Amino acid sequence: MTDAATYAITAQPIAKALTAGQNRPERLPGLLSVLGQLPKELTDEAKSVVYLQPKIRLVDVMTATFAEASAAPNGGVVGAVWAEKWRQRVYFLSDSTMSALFVEVACGGETPPPPRPSGRPVSRTESNIIGVLYKRLARALTNAFSILVDVTFEVVAVAEKLEAEHLIRPASPVITARLSVEWLGEVGTIAVIIPLAAIDPIRATLAQAPASEAVSIEPEVQTDWSRQLSEEIARAFVGVEAVLEERPIALSEVSRFAVGQMINLECTSVSTVRLDAEHRPVFWCELGKSGGSLLLRIERPYDADDEPYELI
Repeated sequence: MTDAATYAITAQPIAKALTAGQNRPERLPGLLSVLGQLPKELTDEAKSVVYLQPKIRLVDVMTATFAEASAAPNGGVVGAVWAEKWRQRVYFLSDSTMSALFVEVACGGETPPPPRPSGRPVSRTESNIIGVLYKRLARALTNAFSILVDVTFEVVAVAEKLEAEHLIRPASPVITARLSVEWLGEVGTIAVIIPLAAIDPIRATLAQAPASEAVSIEPEVQTDWSRQLSEEIARAFVGVEAVLEERPIALSEVSRFAVGQMINLECTSVSTVRLDAEHRPVFWCELGKSGGSLLLRIERPYDADDEPYELI
């Protein structure tokens, strides 16, 4: 019997299983807590891979069949991930935008990638680069699950289409968490697909959420007054100053200052510059030059402990 025939025969029982109360994501608050940690964990993992940091959020968590959840558009990349303790596979799936974005930023690009030509398959090199992201996502998922259970995830295969031995049956029920990832002003999506069979042994644990963990899927609904307050704060003007150089100078030299006099600075295009807002240090920046103008690129938050070493 073919997989297609099997899926057709079992579609109705599977549909009932997916809508059963125990399989609804809201009935598994522990799992929602785990998945709610993924954006932070993946952001932390991405810091050691690429210079440009992404904006990541959890979009939704839903139940489906594996066939529905793993349908990848042209240019998407799927990864098979082995959970040894569960003796089960979970799956990562990036859409074409996500795949192209990560390849671009991983190779040092700072502009959005051009559209993928229609019908062009994902190359082995591109799959390998996406595999780096998936390894970090596997570590992020391991760290997220550690708040409840001890399980380790390891990427075993990455490709545009996985071989049959790396896949489960199309009709198998799964829970899918979708992450939106923004890089270079464009947004791609990564799906984390977890078979229900994998979580059955720990269902009782996942049915109880850690009291200290908060889950955020959709943005909080703001009241009119809080929205207005946020907008007014966002429109407030704050003075910003870039401290290029500070050095002691004799009062006698100050007394000789005259209009038109040139004062030499020792800072260079690779100097570290302190950025102040309303006379309060907020960031360390790199000084550069573009088109005859000076510019700053923010490197890291200001730390007073760096002052003796960093200040020019």
